[in-house]
Amino acid sequence: MSLSKDQWEQLPPQVQSRYPKPSSNLGLQLVGTLAIITVVAFLGLGFDKFIKLDAGGKLTGFVITNASTVQTSFEVSRKPGTVVTCALRAQDERRIDVGYAWVEIAASENQVSSLQYPLATRKLAVLVEVLGCSAGTDVTGVPPPQLEPGTKLPAQPAPGRVPPNL
Repeated sequence: MSLSKDQWEQLPPQVQSRYPKPSSNLGLQLVGTLAIITVVAFLGLGFDKFIKLDAGGKLTGFVITNASTVQTSFEVSRKPGTVVTCALRAQDERRIDVGYAWVEIAASENQVSSLQYPLATRKLAVLVEVLGCSAGTDVTGVPPPQLEPGTKLPAQPAPGRVPPNL
């Protein structure tokens, strides 16, 4: 148990001689306050970027039609009049990518659009994801395809395409 300065000064002199006088915690309080302000400011600025995304997408469902196609259903949210590109991927039971496409969605006055896309796969898929969407014709901030060595992604039907540099 620690004592405040006022409590220490009320102790008898023989007890005071055995224990050091408590120091001020002002410096520690200032450093703690500064650290809290810094963390809150960093989080506030960082979350502002994520809250005001130009575009977003979420998977609403998928149907495995055969070993080479998965019919995906997803929603895209965006500012009206914005062209959006979303990254979709399909994986097999080992979590290896068997289908991967950038799907370009034309500009629309709707803020939220429901879409379907037949994602081509090189073999049977068991999992489909919308990795992310970005305003424009490229997708940023999504992982690249994770392929088995020696394999290639299948060509995708329009308006989808295999990402560049693959």
